Amino acid sequence: MDEVNLRSAKILGVVGSILCILGTFFSFLVLRRIINFNPFPIIFFIAATILILFALNDISKKIKNRKIYSNFLTGIILSTIGFIILLIALGGIFISLLTEPFGGSQSIGLVSGILLIVFNCIFVISTYFIKMSFDRVSVALNNSYFKTSGLILFIGSFFLIVLIGVLAMLVGVIFEIIAFFKIKDELEIKTFQEEDIELQKQ
Repeated sequence: MDEVNLRSAKILGVVGSILCILGTFFSFLVLRRIINFNPFPIIFFIAATILILFALNDISKKIKNRKIYSNFLTGIILSTIGFIILLIALGGIFISLLTEPFGGSQSIGLVSGILLIVFNCIFVISTYFIKMSFDRVSVALNNSYFKTSGLILFIGSFFLIVLIGVLAMLVGVIFEIIAFFKIKDELEIKTFQEEDIELQKQ
């Protein structure tokens, strides 16, 4: 057993998760046209991702398990690729709708639909990696909120293109905030080998 200080990781994780909620809120306002398009949602999401990455990197170093950080980083990279595909798909749908009265090609809309499916598949895989990262943190820190957050995020990713998926993801982030907030400043943790053994038993 080793005693480590996780206060900085706790603060970074809480702030990052809250910024993620704010990004979602501003995105909703933009989509509902309550406010004009602005860069705040993107800024909040980027800042949230960076802060949570720093938090998990700190945790993974101190508990000597790099898979916590690498799994989460893999999930973020995949989700970024997925969202790029989503933007391309939405752009194709927009062009298809604009050109339809003038005999626009239906193939654009078809390709865009396929890209939406590809996006959802990639996003499901990305949240699976995030779930694996949170599962490891949950075991190492004896914090079940991380496990719950990862599970809800993973389930929500299957239904992201509909409202229920978005709501589930939001609930997952709320549990993520609680999980980081519940981290003790000073904590005795299991070693890397002990953690992996427990994960295999689950």
